[in-house]
Amino acid sequence: TAATVLLMARLFPKIRDVIGEESLLSSWNECLRCMDEYQHYSVSAKKCYSYLSELENHVWAATHGK
Repeated sequence: TAATVLLMARLFPKIRDVIGEESLLSSWNECLRCMDEYQHYSVSAKKCYSYLSELENHVWAATHGK
């Protein structure tokens, strides 16, 4: 999904600096909001939402040294 691309962009300082952390987070939150809505209608969307949330935890840990 597009959300995966946004998460990966946060891992690369050159990309993150060009796009801006705030813009990436805003777009990320909008993607999650959409997936949250869709998960009520689709098992695949529910799984995707869950995987994205897990990926976000890994990205956060990687970018905050934990």
